[in-house]
Formats: sequence, structure tokens, C-alpha cells
Amino acid sequence: MLTRAGAISTALMLAIAMTVPGKAKAQEFPTRPISILVIYPAGGPADLMARALAEVLRERLGQPVIVENKQGAGGQIAGAALIRAPADGHTLLIGDTASLGINKAVYANFSYDPLTDLEPVAPLMLMPMLLYVPKSSPFNSTADLVAAAKSKALNYASQGNGSLGHLLGEMLKADAGIQLVHVPYRGSAPAMRDLIGSQVDLLFDGLGPGLPNVVMSLWLGVVVRAGTPEPVVQRLSEEVGHAMRQPQVTKRFIDLGFQILNMTRAEFREFVKNEAGKSTALVKARGIAVE
Repeated sequence: MLTRAGAISTALMLAIAMTVPGKAKAQEFPTRPISILVIYPAGGPADLMARALAEVLRERLGQPVIVENKQGAGGQIAGAALIRAPADGHTLLIGDTASLGINKAVYANFSYDPLTDLEPVAPLMLMPMLLYVPKSSPFNSTADLVAAAKSKALNYASQGNGSLGHLLGEMLKADAGIQLVHVPYRGSAPAMRDLIGSQVDLLFDGLGPGLPNVVMSLWLGVVVRAGTPEPVVQRLSEEVGHAMRQPQVTKRFIDLGFQILNMTRAEFREFVKNEAGKSTALVKARGIAVE
């Protein structure tokens, strides 16, 4: 029969035994190089953020950190690579408004569920989307553009099928009752190049006043595969949070108009859930779909 002191001692040993494995996993991590998957090609905000994070994480974690651009299919290529990887925290993905919120509703057979297949790690940054036209464009306001597009179709570029720019174009088309033809690109950089060259008429890329119902923001965050051990996810969350407090990581983005998202892991998880819900409602209301 256990004495009171013996029972307390046994309980303490059990508690220690239960907590040590979790601490050990966090202390041992990482044991090999880390990959950061990016759903867009090189040169865009997500890619630049990944490379800035990689520099800090490489120094902090003592392992190589490799950025891999796996663009296409609205984030499904990068998402599939993440889900195929072991759930051990060595593969991260920088997702955004589209890949973590919109595209599950836009694509008929999207290959993963952001809310069940992925685990939010840390928020990164947010930027209101802007409506751009070429410098030589005759449109000096949103009203000018809408008036023109009522009489003839305009071409709008986007970062790809299912991207936030694609959704905003379809929202503008539906809300204003205008003619717009979608021209998808592989990321922001090539879309902006063709806009500057007047190959397309407009681009949403990171909306000012004009149409109050056509407003969304680009946000970015880090996720891992669901099932990754909690201590490892927490360690990654802390390290990404540390990186986002470093001026060498954030200054260039703040100068471009991005806002740093200051949230706890729990707040970020709820944010992703709410954004997915809002996106689904918008997509269904406007009947937007991508094959």
C-alpha cells in the first residue's frame, strides 16, 4: 500500500515521464535539412519572404534551410509535396489567402483540406490588394475602367488560376456587371511584366476605394503537415516569430506596404478557419469555379 509521500513521488515520476519525450523531440529537432515550399515562382512576396526566413532559421536551427518553388494548380503541387513528406516539421509551406482559404472552394476536386490536412505554425504578413493598370492606360479611376468594360471586354492578369487576383477579378466582374477576360500567369512577377508592357489591361496584386464589395487582402503564413508533434510545431512557431521580429527580415516588406501579422498560434489557427469560411461564402455566392 502506497503512503501519501510514495503516491506523490510516483505521480511526479509519471508526470516527468510523460513530459520528457515531448521536450526531447523539440530539443532534438531538426536532425536534417529543412525545406520551405513556396506555391509561387521566384520573385514574388511569398518567395522573398521564404528566403528571408531561411537565412534566420538556418542560423538559429543549425541546419541547411532550402527554399523550393513548387508553383501550379492553385497550391496543390506544393500541398501534395508537403502531405507526402514525413509529419516531423522538416518540411514547411508558406501558404496564402488562396491556398489556405479560397481554393478548396474554387476547385471542384482540390487535393487537400487546409483545415484538416495542415497545421498552422505562424502568421507572416498581410497586404491589401491593389488594382493596377499600365502607365499608358486611359483609365484614371476605377469608375473609368468599369465604364469602359461595360462596352468592351478587358483582359485582366492574375498570379494563376485560383489565385487571389483571379478571385478579385471575378468579384469585380460580377459586382460591376462588366466584361473581363482572365489571363492567368505563373506568379506575380510575369503578370506585372506584361501589365507594364500593356499586354493586359489590369491586375490585382497586392483594392483601393471604388467598389466596396470587391475587397480582400493577401496574407501569408507558415503551415506544416497535420500530425507533426506539438513540441516541434511550437518550436517552429517560436523560431518563425523570432525571425519576424528581425528588421532584416521585415523591413523590405513593411516598406512595400505589408503589415506584419502579430498573432499567437491559436489566434492564427482561428484566423485561417475564419478566412476559409469567408472565402467559401464568397465563392459560392458568385458561382466562381476553376477546373
